[in-house]
Parts: sequence; C-alpha cells; structure tokens
Amino acid sequence: MNMRMIGCVTVLTLLLTACSAPTSQPPTPTPMPSGMVDVGGYELFYQCSGQGSPTVILEAGMGSDSSFWARVIAGVAGTTRVCAYDRANLGRSDEARTPRTFRDAGRDLHTLLGNAGIGGPYILVGHSLGGELVRVFTDQYPEEVAGIVLVDAAHPDAGPRLLAGLPPESADEPENIRFYRQMFTWISDTNGSPYPNPEGWDTQAGNAQVNAAKPLGDLPLVVISQNPANPFFVANVPPSLTETNTQLQQIWQDLQGELAGLSTNSTHLIAARAGHNIPIEEPALVVDAILELTNEVRSR
Repeated sequence: MNMRMIGCVTVLTLLLTACSAPTSQPPTPTPMPSGMVDVGGYELFYQCSGQGSPTVILEAGMGSDSSFWARVIAGVAGTTRVCAYDRANLGRSDEARTPRTFRDAGRDLHTLLGNAGIGGPYILVGHSLGGELVRVFTDQYPEEVAGIVLVDAAHPDAGPRLLAGLPPESADEPENIRFYRQMFTWISDTNGSPYPNPEGWDTQAGNAQVNAAKPLGDLPLVVISQNPANPFFVANVPPSLTETNTQLQQIWQDLQGELAGLSTNSTHLIAARAGHNIPIEEPALVVDAILELTNEVRSR
C-alpha cells in the first residue's frame, strides 16, 4: 500500500532562509494519510489517521483488510496517529508469491513503514491471526515496538489443542464439527487443506516462527479475549454440540491466558459481550486499551 509526499521545513532551513543563504538540503518528507507503497516488487495499500506518537499499527486477522478496523481507527485518531493496511493478496494491495510465512509479512510491514515515512515507536494491535503476525514483527524489530495489544489473538499451538477438543472423526459427523475440523487442521498446517487460504499462508512454518520468537520481557502487553459465554466462533450451536462448544471455548480461554503470560507487564481483559470479532462488536474496549497503552508509552 507509492504515494506523494509533502515537505515540512526544518528549523535549519528556516534560519538559512532568514539569512538569504541558499541551501541544498531537501525538505523532510511527511507521510500522506493513505496510498500505495512498493515493498519489493509489489505494492501494499495503507491508510493513516490522526497525529502524534506513538504510532498505532493495526494488523487484521486472516482474510481481513484495513476496513475491518474502521471503528477502532475512529476512536484512536483523535489522540495519536493510527495506521492500517492491506496485506499482500488482500484488499487494494497487490498479489505476492505464495506460500507466505509470518516473517514475510513482518518484512513487508517494516518495508512499508520505512518507505512511507511512518516512524515509530509503534504500538502493534493484532486481531486473531494478526496477533501472531505482530509477535513475529516484534521479534524481528524489537527496538521499534513500544507495546502490543492482542485482540482475541491466535496462539501457535491452537490447532492441535482445539482438534483434541473435538469428538472422534466420523463419516456422518455434523456439518459444524466438520467445519471446525477443517479450520483447526488449517491452523496447524495449510498444506493440502481444503479450508480457504486467500493469503497463501504456510501456517506450519508461521507457527514455528511464532514459537521461536524471543520472550517479550516487560514489554507492555494487553490481551483482550472474547466473552467465554458466547458460542465458540460458530453461532446458533445446536443442543447436540453444546458440550463440544463449551470444551472448545475453555481451550480457547486457556490459550488466551497463556498469551497474557508472554510479558511480565501484561493486562488481560475479557469482553463484556463480544465474540471473536471484538473490534467490530465491542470497539470501545479495544480503543480504551490502545489509549491507555499510548499514555503509558508517553509517560516514560
């Protein structure tokens, strides 16, 4: 997501102008609020709103583009700069070679931020699979990350652990169970999976990259999880699947607790009513967490 740049005049340039002395120094570029940026043979679309530091970077879940964050952007832009983007093979961005790993996405984002002039420090906000992507980005560029918000984020071990919560496979199993089985298998390993994969992920490699990431230490971390009283992903669960749904929801909540343990400086919040898509269903919770983290970073 390249773009036109407008100049801002530095103090040195002002002084030289006042003395009527010529200068060969170019003006410092200021990023445009949106555009396309080349990241190495293909372009990604991004959009930014607001001003100030730190810069909030929003990373959507699998198959979702920057429009997913509209309500969160509206709530954050009055306080600091907030940016979202479309990953390769999504939205207004170009296609990129597949399969892709999470480190590929991290390099893309880092290149986009550099080429677009979007400086840090960054607060990274990742929803669902986007939570794994921001963890890998933090491992790649730790000095640029000031804090993380994980919004009902994926866990690299979620696939096999959720599969273990399903009943034994059978030829006549309910459609919902078959859907879960395909999805959880895809989360573990996309190779040969019939589950949709619009971004061309290699999740087996990606999960390994997350598991290999260095600990977060005392990096400020907020984990926001779906309300455990909700059905696990699939709505209108039939009575025959109630027990399975409850078990899957408990596994998911356990995984969320493990994410909160990634940093010694973490807060774990539970949505009052939202399911998995908290940024859409309960955006104020995400906005408040981002703004509190923004204030913490500014107070250092």
